[in-house]
Amino acid sequence: MTKWLTKPLREKIQQLARMEGTPFYLYHAPTIVSRCRTLKRYFTPLKPVWYYAVKANPRLAILRLIRQQGFGAEVVSAGEIYIAEKAGFSPASILFNGNGKTPQEVEYALQQGVRQFNFDALDQWELLEKMGKKYETSVRAFLRLNPCIRIEHPHLAVGDAESKFGLSFEEAVAEIPRLKKARYAPIGGVHCHVGSQILSEEPFLEGARKASRLFRLLKQKGLPVEDLNLGGGFGVPYHPSEKPFPFPGLMKGLKKILNGLPAQISYEPGRFLVAEAGILVCRVISIKQNERKTIVVVDGGLTENIRPALYGAYHPVFPPGEPLVPHPPSSIPRPTDVVGPVCESSDFFALNIPFPEVKIGDWIAVGNCGAYCASMQSNYNSRLFPAEYLIQGGKVRLIRHRQPLPSLLFLEPPP
Repeated sequence: MTKWLTKPLREKIQQLARMEGTPFYLYHAPTIVSRCRTLKRYFTPLKPVWYYAVKANPRLAILRLIRQQGFGAEVVSAGEIYIAEKAGFSPASILFNGNGKTPQEVEYALQQGVRQFNFDALDQWELLEKMGKKYETSVRAFLRLNPCIRIEHPHLAVGDAESKFGLSFEEAVAEIPRLKKARYAPIGGVHCHVGSQILSEEPFLEGARKASRLFRLLKQKGLPVEDLNLGGGFGVPYHPSEKPFPFPGLMKGLKKILNGLPAQISYEPGRFLVAEAGILVCRVISIKQNERKTIVVVDGGLTENIRPALYGAYHPVFPPGEPLVPHPPSSIPRPTDVVGPVCESSDFFALNIPFPEVKIGDWIAVGNCGAYCASMQSNYNSRLFPAEYLIQGGKVRLIRHRQPLPSLLFLEPPP
C-alpha cells in the first residue's frame, strides 16, 4: 500500500491540486529506489543482470532514476528504444523483446546500436538473421520459451499453452538443427516469462525448471547459449488481503534449480519497482444518491487508469482525511461507488465500498497507480493527458506537463 503518503505530503497534494488542477499522477522516488535495492539484495547470490520493463512506466525521470540503480532497459517497440536512449540507457544495456517486431523496428534498433533481441517464433528469428546480414553485424538472439504454466488472471498470463508468446519446449527442440546454422543471429540465451502480478513463488520456480532444462539441452547440442532470462512479474499487494511477494522462498528454490548452471541469469521487473510508488490524484466534482447507494464522481477516469475497466483490477481509493487507509470502515450504511466522468458504464475506480462522506472539491487518491496507468492512458472522449509529478529530495517537481488542447489536432491535416 501507499505508506509514503504522509500527512505533510497530503497537505502538499492539497496545495498542488488547488494551484495546478487535477487529475494528476504523483510518484515517490524513494519508494522506487527502495524497490530496486530490495530486489538486488534478495538476489545477491545469483548476481543477475537487471532490465527494467519500460512498458510499466516510461517517464524519463523514472527511467533515469532506475538506470542510476544499475538497471538496463527491457523494451518492446522502437518508441521504447527511443525513450530509453533519451533517458541515458546505453544500447548495450537494452534488450528488445516482443512477439511481433516489424522489419522497420528491427532496422531502427540496429541503427541505434541495440544488439540483444528475443524471438517468439521462427519467422521472427529469420527476420533477425536477415537484418543482421543486411547490416553486416551479429545480434544476440534469445529464444523465448513458452513454459505452458497457467496463472490466476488470464489477462496477465503470458506463459500458458495457448498464449501468443514463445515457443513450446517441443517446438524449440525440433528447430535446433536449423538454429545451429545461424550466422548473424546466433542463439545467445533462453528467455522465459510466466506472467504478471504473481504473488506466489511456485510459478517462477516451475518456469526456471523448464527454462534451465532447455538451456542445458541447447548447450549440449552445441548452441552458444550463455544467458538465462527469467522474465519479471513479481506481484505487489494491491488489495489489503494480499501479502507481499515471498522472495526468501523464491531464492531458496532458485538456488537448487540453478545450481551449477553455466548461465548469466537476468530478470526484467517492471510493476514491482513502480506500482506502489504512484498515485492518481482526483477531485470530487459531483455527488448523487440513488435508492441504495452514493455515487461520487471524480475528474479522473478510465482514461487515466483503465485497469479496473479492462482487467477488473482492484485499486485502493484513499479519502483526503484521517486515517489514511483504503476504504475506511464507515458507519454510513449506504455503499459508495467512486466513478469517473468518461461516457462508459465501466468507468469506475471502486464499486459498493464503505467510504466516508465527502464534498465537492475534496481530493481523493487512487493508490498503486505507478505501473500500467500513465503508460496505458488515452485521449478517449478527447480528454487531455494529466500532469505528472515526482517527489524527490523532499521536493515535488513536474516531470510531464499537462497536455494542451491544441495538441489534440497535431495529427490532423491542414484545412
